Amino acid sequence: MAHTAVWAYIHYLAPMRTALAIFTRTAREDARRKRVLPHLSQVANERLVAHLQHQTLEAAQQSGLPVVVIDTEKQRGRSFAERLHNAFQDTFAAGFDRVLLIGADGAECRPELLQQSIDALPDAGQSAILGPDRRGGDWLIGLDRETFNQLDFAVIPWHSSRVHAALTAQLQQTGAVLLFAAKAADVNTHHDLRAFALENTTDRRIQALLRLKKALETTAPLSVQNDILLPDAVAHAAHILRGPPQAA
Repeated sequence: MAHTAVWAYIHYLAPMRTALAIFTRTAREDARRKRVLPHLSQVANERLVAHLQHQTLEAAQQSGLPVVVIDTEKQRGRSFAERLHNAFQDTFAAGFDRVLLIGADGAECRPELLQQSIDALPDAGQSAILGPDRRGGDWLIGLDRETFNQLDFAVIPWHSSRVHAALTAQLQQTGAVLLFAAKAADVNTHHDLRAFALENTTDRRIQALLRLKKALETTAPLSVQNDILLPDAVAHAAHILRGPPQAA
């Protein structure tokens, strides 16, 4: 009995195995749904979305955590709530104790922001972290296995301005230590891009995004028939997209 108690104590103190999951869909599908550049072609929109995806993947890979990309083909479930729930469940089943899940459309998702979120979490014990966006959603949802099992994803009003409040309320009932990451914005509409331009930010990632937007707008609008080849890195990133529920 004594040996069992000691082993349980050591296991409890062992650092959690944490994964960074990117909940995604393809650049083509996301560009078709969002049309961030509504005055330009589908191909132009795909280029912008693929650029965002590549930036997110790059930031994730610099976090130091194992990165799990959960794209459209790997997602299971009919509703968004089911697919998100199963994304966490499948990552836990892969052997991780804690999962930080993000989307691939977060223009302000920087390596240092991810690292700050990771560093804020305790090495053991029940905990959760939320990264609020500017619309009442969350760009980051971090859960350990025990906390995840206590959540009811079906009752969260996904794709609304009440996501962050609803998740916060549920998590406060779990007994987990609840932490909050810095607020960050994603890109869902043309208005989001204009807001970044007005802020006159010095963030190199947003500056690169705005330069691409300007370049696409100063060229003749491309038709779907006049498809183009994307750079290899961007084409690779086009296999990912979609993250923690953002407000509509």
